[in-house]
Amino acid sequence: MMIDLLKKGFWMGLGTAVIAKETVESVTRSLVRKGKLTASEGKNMTRELLEEAREDLESIQSKGRKEIEKVLAEFQSVPKQEFEALKERVEALEARLKS
Repeated sequence: MMIDLLKKGFWMGLGTAVIAKETVESVTRSLVRKGKLTASEGKNMTRELLEEAREDLESIQSKGRKEIEKVLAEFQSVPKQEFEALKERVEALEARLKS
């Protein structure tokens, strides 16, 4: 379940990055075609916008990672060896109570 959530988060981030890149490139190409930007300005604008988008995505992923770590810490499971030891103790106590 948690693995599925992590996978979905990864693919969502990747999809967002691809869409952002395509959108930024499309908008800057359109501005260059219309003469509102030079080719050099368009390349610079694309680079700057994609860098900002990358930084934003990294920030979102970092926050998501921290939240997932919090949730995992709350639901930390007991190691199998510790569980077996506790199970044996409970069984021994039950046996003592029955006798």
